[in-house]
Amino acid sequence: MAKILTPREKRIAVLTLWLLGLSLFFKFLISPIWQRYEQLDREIASTRTKLKRSLRLLSKKDEIQQRFNSLASQTDLTNLKGDPLVAMLAELERLASASGIKIIDVRPQTPGEIAKAVKELVVDIRVEGSIEGLVNFIYQVENSLALLRVKRLQIGAKPNTQELEGSFTLVQTLGLASGR
Repeated sequence: MAKILTPREKRIAVLTLWLLGLSLFFKFLISPIWQRYEQLDREIASTRTKLKRSLRLLSKKDEIQQRFNSLASQTDLTNLKGDPLVAMLAELERLASASGIKIIDVRPQTPGEIAKAVKELVVDIRVEGSIEGLVNFIYQVENSLALLRVKRLQIGAKPNTQELEGSFTLVQTLGLASGR
């Protein structure tokens, strides 16, 4: 009986089987390990970035706490435990006096359906003062710790004076109403 494979063909067959085994070994063993290694490396890099950001904020903790305390001392937070409307009006009075403007008229509005669901307080106020005072008042309202915002604004000149009259609709969001 004749030989089935020549020595050259045997070497080619062994080399082919060896390469096939090596490729299967790489495909099913080495490749998943490598992919897992790259995934863990990306997670480590992401965690390092988050850690650096957290450390940067932590290093500024005292500065942030001092800034908050100074802002909290400027705002009368004791009124927040009582009636929210009273606290809002007290905050508006404080901001107006700090801005050098006079509040002429204050009219709390009845909340609409959305304002009831979100628990918003709406107040219309009329004020008098200089342009600088009004701009400062708007700035102070928008940056207040009491979460106030200007919803509507109308400014006009007072006759025969340099002062302006302003009419504002201010909104304070207290959070979602409970019992929905």
